[in-house]
Amino acid sequence: MKKYIALVSYVLMCVSVYAQVERMPFSDKMNYTANKLIIGNSKGPSTPGSALFYEDFEGTTYQLTDKWEVLRSSTLDFQQTTGAANPAWFRCTPQSFNGNGSTYIKHGEASGAISFTAPDFTWLITHDTIAIPSDPEAFLKFWLWYYSNYDQGYITHFYVLAYDVDGQTLDTLLYYGNDQATSVPNQYKSLFNLSLSKVAGKNVRLAFVYENRNNQNKGTQLAIDDILVTNTNIPDIELKVIPYKYSKVPHITFDSLFVDLKANIYNLGTVLNDTLTISVSCDKIPNLQSSAEITDTIESGEQRVITLSPKVKIMSTAESYTFNLNASTPPDTLTQNNTDNTTLEVSSSIFATDRGVKGGISFNPNTQIGNLYEFQRDGFIEGVEIGWAQNTTIPETAYPLDFVVYVLEINPASPSEAKTLTQEYFTKEYSANGGSIIYFLPKPVYCHKGFSYYVLVKQTSDTPLGIGYDGDPYGAFWKVDEFFPLNATYMANQSIGNIAVRALVSEPVENPTVFFNIKNEQKEPAQNVKVRIVELDSTITTNEQGQASIELNNGKYTYNIDSTGYSSLRKEFTVFSQNLIINDSLVKAYNVKFRIVDTDSVPLPGARINVYPITLISNENGEDSTMLPSGNYSLKVMLSNYMMKYPVDLLVEDKDTLYIVVMEQATTYNLTVNVKNTKGESLPNADVSLMGYGTLKTNNEGSCAFNGLLPGNIMGSVKYYNYIWGSIFVDLTSDSTINVTLIPEHYTATFYVTSKGNPIINAEIIIEGLDTLHTGLNGYAQSTYIPFGNSIPYTVKVKDYYTYTGTFDIWDTDVLVTVNLTPLGVDDNYDDLHPTIYPNPTTDFITVTGLNNYSITIFDINGRVVYQNSNPDSKIDIGFLPKGMYIVKLNTSKGFSIHKVLKQ
Repeated sequence: MKKYIALVSYVLMCVSVYAQVERMPFSDKMNYTANKLIIGNSKGPSTPGSALFYEDFEGTTYQLTDKWEVLRSSTLDFQQTTGAANPAWFRCTPQSFNGNGSTYIKHGEASGAISFTAPDFTWLITHDTIAIPSDPEAFLKFWLWYYSNYDQGYITHFYVLAYDVDGQTLDTLLYYGNDQATSVPNQYKSLFNLSLSKVAGKNVRLAFVYENRNNQNKGTQLAIDDILVTNTNIPDIELKVIPYKYSKVPHITFDSLFVDLKANIYNLGTVLNDTLTISVSCDKIPNLQSSAEITDTIESGEQRVITLSPKVKIMSTAESYTFNLNASTPPDTLTQNNTDNTTLEVSSSIFATDRGVKGGISFNPNTQIGNLYEFQRDGFIEGVEIGWAQNTTIPETAYPLDFVVYVLEINPASPSEAKTLTQEYFTKEYSANGGSIIYFLPKPVYCHKGFSYYVLVKQTSDTPLGIGYDGDPYGAFWKVDEFFPLNATYMANQSIGNIAVRALVSEPVENPTVFFNIKNEQKEPAQNVKVRIVELDSTITTNEQGQASIELNNGKYTYNIDSTGYSSLRKEFTVFSQNLIINDSLVKAYNVKFRIVDTDSVPLPGARINVYPITLISNENGEDSTMLPSGNYSLKVMLSNYMMKYPVDLLVEDKDTLYIVVMEQATTYNLTVNVKNTKGESLPNADVSLMGYGTLKTNNEGSCAFNGLLPGNIMGSVKYYNYIWGSIFVDLTSDSTINVTLIPEHYTATFYVTSKGNPIINAEIIIEGLDTLHTGLNGYAQSTYIPFGNSIPYTVKVKDYYTYTGTFDIWDTDVLVTVNLTPLGVDDNYDDLHPTIYPNPTTDFITVTGLNNYSITIFDINGRVVYQNSNPDSKIDIGFLPKGMYIVKLNTSKGFSIHKVLKQ
């Protein structure tokens, strides 16, 4: 039994998600939504046999009173009923219950529901009389959303009754609320299938009755859906595909993708003893062989999750794959075949979980919600695409709305911790409502192969953002409360489903190119401008379009723009696995001359004139000059036994300028600063800053000298690329020399040890002189204190494999090192293994296919061996193991494979 709808307009519901069942007040027609939900005509039941009565609450012109009377009584006595005023039974839509109505709908876009605030006994009873046959037996089937919490004293009393219109008597078909054992919560988890043998041969009106015992409002809201009375009780299979966790996967994030196809199987009818086969087809994948069989009995009302085997392999080409699943039984079985489908799009750049925007969600301020994305190849997250719901309830004057985007990295070697890679602030404009907007990150985030990344959005004000959600009943998203240690909650709620927080990704570039676009003062292309890359001592010249380009290795660089009459100040940029566009403009420079004199206007030669990063030395006339663009600058003049008489604010206007700096005699000292690293190596070009005296750069020997420092406490700092800042503190009483040792920045090196794609457990990794570590169950290990450097040597050792030696580089980012080991005595080109283990999840047995002679070892999640067999059958009993996740290792003479199995 399925219902089909067509959404032809958006509806906004800004709702909250709760970890437990909330008691919802009455809500027949909510004014909470911005737009009314319009649905198409729903399709009727697909149940075999004759339906004596059917109700699905669907349709654009549906009225509850067409089929039902809504009545109230003070006792459970139909003779005492009268018309019921609100709150009472009502038609529940997604807008109901403060925007949480979808929670209380099993299929389609509507159900029948009632709030816990409805007083006394409230009846939903059929208008018409139903003639119940004596032979064959008739049944009442329906889906029920029922909840009671006996521990907290919230007990919901609910009755299903049959009123004999001829004998004027009531028969109770079901009563929930008597005790905890017989009133098990059923939130649409299983179908109710009640025999009507009590009223066989009678003319009855069926009633669903909610009791608010003693009018204390101690129950919980309740809902029913898809009510059917039939005298044909045969197996009736409903198949519903569980969508893949992603709706869009960029082709650049994987080489080949193996997709698990899963489906929910419901038996809405009587017991099914025949084999049920689930097959799949896809027009983009000819001769698709994935399937599943259920050979044991499927009880009436039973629900199962079925995983098809083998997994479906998808190549990294941009296409959309629609998988059509079909459930069928042998021809002699009366069970009706059932089909459903799901679509996965291999996109060019968008990573997504949602399947469109149905409504909008906002959490409390400072709550981070979003999605988790797994990368099978290295890549970049360039930005976040957010699908916004159509929101017309918030006035335009409330915009723009501020929000924050986080990208967190989850290292598989330490999954309990999240590393914040970026935190950027954005604004949502009023025009964004109802659209999908890309918000680009200022600096793309590098993503390692095998790592996962949270993309989260945080609302910063009390005004709802309205992040789009799709209402997929199988969907879920993440709420992350803490990053370190990681505290993330998987928010599965069928009224919300997936949220439209998508990652915009790109792939690394092997030989990045840096493009310079240079314009003149009139914003026109500047031709024949020389751009000098300082570190390479290489100069490129712009063409008539003002463009020049150069291929560079990953690293940090400095460039000068050289054009007569224009500024040539240095600027820095970083290259890392992406092409880079640098837009710059020629800035008119003016000649600024400095004349350094004493209080008698006598020129002072040898004075150090510091206009960072330029340092000048006065000549015998006390003068030196440079070209500077207009603007404000910090000017410091230092000379032994002198100090600046007056502070000078250096303002360069649009003209050549002469600045006279007067120095007066004073007791001063000189301070020489030598900068080295922990290896004793000198660090040239380090920035040494002294408070009140400006900044100097160290020379090739790693030294710089400050002249004319007044006696007393001198404080400062030393900054050098890829090193932790150093501090200076000296009580200056004479000419002095100090040594500053800088500690290199430390980074995380993560190792993934594998053999033909299968992770190696407990491999020993020796990073020479730095660390020794061992891989875990997933083949990953990490060392968190590795200084930057080139050609860092390491060795990987593990039993039954050749030892591997290699090197890796770290320059200013964490690094992932992938090591492929070869088994001893096996050629490096040994065949890949592709065994399959099913069912997964399982309750007792697993079956291994695709292998003949093999051994099996099963580990628990902590790495302990819980089962071993050197010559197992294809069917292996693991029913003795506790529930949980296990790692299964299958060994053959040609290698091994690793699998995860969930024991339920």
